[in-house]
Amino acid sequence: MSRQYVPVPGVSQSMVDLGIPPGLHFPPRARHVHPMIIDMMPLLDMAQNEMNLWLAWKDMIPNPPSDKAKAVGRLDRAVKITNLLLKEWWDAEESVHDSKFIERILEVAESPSEGLPRMDGQTYRDVLYDLWKQELYSNQYGEGIILRRFRAARVAAAHRTALAFRSDSVQNNVSGQPRFRIQETPIPACFEPCAWLEYREWEGELPHFLWDIHARATVTKFPEKVEYLVISHTWGRWRIQGPGVAVDGVPWLVPSNTLFDVRQLPDILSRVPFKTRYVWFDLVCIPQDESDLQTREISRQALIFKSAKWAMVWFNRLDNFAGLRAACKWVSYLYLSTLKSYSFDPISEDLIASLARLASQTTGLANTVEDEDGDHYDRLFFSRSEGSSTKYMIPDGWFTSLWTLQEACLRPDLYLCNKNWEVFRAEGPTGMAVPIDHIISLLDLALHDNLFPSDLPRGVHELLGILHKTAMMKLLDMSLVDLLVFGNQRHCADTNRAVAIMSALGTTAWYGAWLAYRAEHPELSEEQLIETTLVQGRFPLDFVREVHARFGGLLFAAVDTTGLAANHYRFSRWPWRRRTRIRDTALRATMMPFGRDIRRARAVPAPDLVDGVDSHPAVAGWAVALDGSVRVPAAGVMAAWPASTYPPLSADVAVVQPLGRPGGGATQFRGAVEVNAWLGSFRPRAEKLAVCLLRKPGKDHSLCVGALLEKVYVKGSDNLFMKFGVFLFVQGEAFEFPPSKPLDIRIL
Repeated sequence: MSRQYVPVPGVSQSMVDLGIPPGLHFPPRARHVHPMIIDMMPLLDMAQNEMNLWLAWKDMIPNPPSDKAKAVGRLDRAVKITNLLLKEWWDAEESVHDSKFIERILEVAESPSEGLPRMDGQTYRDVLYDLWKQELYSNQYGEGIILRRFRAARVAAAHRTALAFRSDSVQNNVSGQPRFRIQETPIPACFEPCAWLEYREWEGELPHFLWDIHARATVTKFPEKVEYLVISHTWGRWRIQGPGVAVDGVPWLVPSNTLFDVRQLPDILSRVPFKTRYVWFDLVCIPQDESDLQTREISRQALIFKSAKWAMVWFNRLDNFAGLRAACKWVSYLYLSTLKSYSFDPISEDLIASLARLASQTTGLANTVEDEDGDHYDRLFFSRSEGSSTKYMIPDGWFTSLWTLQEACLRPDLYLCNKNWEVFRAEGPTGMAVPIDHIISLLDLALHDNLFPSDLPRGVHELLGILHKTAMMKLLDMSLVDLLVFGNQRHCADTNRAVAIMSALGTTAWYGAWLAYRAEHPELSEEQLIETTLVQGRFPLDFVREVHARFGGLLFAAVDTTGLAANHYRFSRWPWRRRTRIRDTALRATMMPFGRDIRRARAVPAPDLVDGVDSHPAVAGWAVALDGSVRVPAAGVMAAWPASTYPPLSADVAVVQPLGRPGGGATQFRGAVEVNAWLGSFRPRAEKLAVCLLRKPGKDHSLCVGALLEKVYVKGSDNLFMKFGVFLFVQGEAFEFPPSKPLDIRIL
């Protein structure tokens, strides 16, 4: 009997890259196979069942045969990471289950309709098993699969880290726990850092300069496919003013600082604990002479960091990792103690108490001060473990630098090194090096909804506080708007803050013109330069406009999260308080995700606004001004007050709403409302609008986000509004943008 073949719709890009003809046919059962598995078939020279394909492929991925190594290397990054995650999970399951369990999976693989075995409530096993089912049997490829991959990578990173700190779990198969093989180079916890960047544009490009450890010199000639280490550190706040000093092997003068002697850099870099000859370190790899080459390399930071084989943080003031290791070990045991099945041997109360005592020491990643007297860019937070006196912790400068925010966003898999170049590792024979994305994943999984801060040992409280207060806990979900929001609260020694994050945003075209303007006007002081070129004294106007041109409505999607004082508003009062209008406000740049007052916190209400977003057509015609206001000729209005003629609109709103009463400033409000009626529930004599910013289409639904505007009744101005919040909703079917309506308003 001859086999029947059917075409496979939607040939994936990796198949095209591998030279597989789009008309390739597979057996009918392949219709149940995810495109990732279809990509594997030609490489394996097989056309059997999905399970055999999977078993063969999962062994090939880490060590492909020479005749298939090139093809495997060209597969999409997400496909490769997914396969590594599933192989890691499968190997662990095989180590604990008897043959009957594996046979059952094999049987079900032949007849998917019979149903698949269930896992048993352990987060890691449930999440990875669910991913495996979807990858093998789903004929749907879209947001659901992508979200499962993202979730699996983070859960696996947390699980991997916890087992590394519980060293006996690797040496012995304790109480039936799956034998989990610790990777020397962990699988990333983040699939697509800065997913909005076009990485294909950089393919084959390298930094202009690298440091050659063997030659002890900055070099421009190195292998075409060089593997190098990129090092993130901070020094700008500690710079010693002056022309710089000569450093052996560096063809320019290097700025001095008070943290380390730059003249010793050849010796310092010779101690880098990675098996590589080449290193990228900013002081010796970016010219410090304000040349065109310096400008070019600064604008290529994304390329430099993403192309590196390894990335690490150098904490050049930290003596050791004893405190951080103790904190992570305590969190690891907390997580392992919550596993619902195949649990480890019972953890004694004495061991828990001992771990808590060890974790009560400082991590060394923050300094304690008596008063809140740190630099205003430092994210200070209260230390509840210091007794009755008021003491605050100031995170290490690396956590508060704007440059390092960009570097961490580009490479969340940064390893940690102290000033002696010792890598942060778990205890035990495996000694797995633990990158920062794994620490974040562990804390998020183990402490999410588990404990109140008062229950945490000091070191854990300190670590969690540092990561939360400096926005590093959002590192694996960082959006381009988050970069501007949190970048507004970071320290930057440069007048032009945009240079420190422009590469991660992919908005660098403005930079040359700004440098030219600065060169043409040497008479301008720093203060004059700020007032004439920077929006709200923060980011250059041309930079903000380029962000707007590239990302549209995303620029305006952030919302205030700070309760504002009463003196931010002035009201017109009628006999009844409900009729109050805002007649003036001290607030400016209400549409911007940044501003002069860094104490005014902002946030993005929807966590998944990273890519795949469409802006309303009218948004392209909006114009940002130097004072942070936005001129809006037209907009897609979805709701209004008063006399609304718009259809009902149910949405979630997030606002900081002026109260309009004596002694009242503003209050935060979040909730689900019918927007038209809700806009009339406060200050009903004031005009209000809900305008569409963007949509994110999905396979089965669409997300829509918009801005909430209220008129400000300034004498002599009839078209002035302020943004006081955002609204968002999910629609089951495709969402069509509302038509553009002429408005001709200016938003403060």
